[in-house]
Amino acid sequence: MFAIGMLACHPDHSRLAHEMATRRNVLRNEVAIKLQHWTSPARAASLARYLSTVLQGLSVQARDGATPSDLQLVAAEMVAGLLVQTGLTRTSPVE
Repeated sequence: MFAIGMLACHPDHSRLAHEMATRRNVLRNEVAIKLQHWTSPARAASLARYLSTVLQGLSVQARDGATPSDLQLVAAEMVAGLLVQTGLTRTSPVE
Protein backbone atom coordinates (compact mmCIF):
# COMPACT_ATOMS: atom_id res chain seq x y z
CA MET A 1 0.00 0.00 0.00
CA PHE A 2 2.91 2.32 0.67
CA ALA A 3 3.99 2.21 -2.98
CA ILE A 4 0.61 3.26 -4.36
CA GLY A 5 -1.21 4.64 -1.34
CA MET A 6 -3.25 7.80 -1.92
CA LEU A 7 -2.44 8.14 -5.62
CA ALA A 8 -6.01 9.23 -6.24
CA CYS A 9 -8.14 10.74 -3.53
CA HIS A 10 -10.75 13.33 -2.72
CA PRO A 11 -9.38 16.87 -2.32
CA ASP A 12 -10.26 16.67 1.38
CA HIS A 13 -7.48 14.11 1.72
CA SER A 14 -4.78 16.02 -0.18
CA ARG A 15 -2.69 16.40 2.98
CA LEU A 16 -2.56 12.61 3.36
CA ALA A 17 -1.74 12.19 -0.32
CA HIS A 18 1.11 14.68 0.06
CA GLU A 19 2.40 12.76 3.11
CA MET A 20 2.45 9.50 1.16
CA ALA A 21 4.26 11.16 -1.75
CA THR A 22 6.80 12.57 0.69
CA ARG A 23 7.38 9.12 2.19
CA ARG A 24 7.88 7.60 -1.26
CA ASN A 25 10.39 10.35 -2.09
CA VAL A 26 12.27 9.79 1.17
CA LEU A 27 12.49 6.07 0.47
CA ARG A 28 13.69 6.70 -3.08
CA ASN A 29 16.37 9.09 -1.79
CA GLU A 30 17.53 6.54 0.79
CA VAL A 31 17.85 3.92 -1.94
CA ALA A 32 19.85 6.40 -4.06
CA ILE A 33 22.23 6.98 -1.17
CA LYS A 34 22.80 3.23 -0.79
CA LEU A 35 23.38 2.85 -4.53
CA GLN A 36 26.14 5.47 -4.39
CA HIS A 37 28.40 2.72 -3.01
CA TRP A 38 28.56 1.39 -6.57
CA THR A 39 27.91 4.32 -8.88
CA SER A 40 27.88 8.11 -9.18
CA PRO A 41 25.28 10.15 -7.28
CA ALA A 42 23.49 11.11 -10.50
CA ARG A 43 23.36 7.51 -11.71
CA ALA A 44 22.27 6.33 -8.27
CA ALA A 45 19.37 8.82 -8.30
CA SER A 46 18.32 7.61 -11.75
CA LEU A 47 18.49 3.95 -10.71
CA ALA A 48 16.55 4.67 -7.53
CA ARG A 49 13.79 6.33 -9.56
CA TYR A 50 13.75 3.29 -11.87
CA LEU A 51 13.47 0.91 -8.92
CA SER A 52 10.68 2.96 -7.39
CA THR A 53 8.80 2.98 -10.66
CA VAL A 54 9.07 -0.78 -11.09
CA LEU A 55 8.05 -1.42 -7.47
CA GLN A 56 5.02 0.82 -7.84
CA GLY A 57 4.11 -1.00 -11.05
CA LEU A 58 4.47 -4.35 -9.30
CA SER A 59 2.09 -3.11 -6.62
CA VAL A 60 -0.51 -2.17 -9.21
CA GLN A 61 -0.09 -5.48 -11.01
CA ALA A 62 -0.46 -7.40 -7.75
CA ARG A 63 -3.58 -5.44 -6.86
CA ASP A 64 -5.00 -6.22 -10.29
CA GLY A 65 -4.49 -9.96 -9.85
CA ALA A 66 -1.05 -10.80 -11.25
CA THR A 67 0.21 -14.09 -9.89
CA PRO A 68 3.29 -14.30 -7.70
CA SER A 69 4.99 -16.09 -10.58
CA ASP A 70 4.20 -13.20 -12.95
CA LEU A 71 5.58 -10.70 -10.46
CA GLN A 72 8.72 -12.76 -9.89
CA LEU A 73 9.41 -12.75 -13.63
CA VAL A 74 9.20 -8.95 -13.70
CA ALA A 75 11.44 -8.70 -10.64
CA ALA A 76 13.98 -11.04 -12.26
CA GLU A 77 14.03 -8.85 -15.39
CA MET A 78 14.58 -5.77 -13.24
CA VAL A 79 17.47 -7.38 -11.35
CA ALA A 80 19.05 -8.59 -14.60
CA GLY A 81 18.86 -5.08 -16.02
CA LEU A 82 20.37 -3.57 -12.89
CA LEU A 83 23.23 -6.05 -12.95
CA VAL A 84 24.03 -5.08 -16.53
CA GLN A 85 23.69 -1.35 -15.85
CA THR A 86 25.83 -1.37 -12.72
CA GLY A 87 28.34 -4.05 -13.66
CA LEU A 88 27.59 -5.90 -10.44
CA THR A 89 27.17 -9.63 -10.19
CA ARG A 90 24.85 -11.66 -8.02
CA THR A 91 27.85 -12.50 -5.85
CA SER A 92 28.91 -8.88 -5.31
CA PRO A 93 28.83 -7.92 -1.63
CA VAL A 94 25.88 -5.78 -0.65
CA GLU A 95 25.97 -3.61 2.47
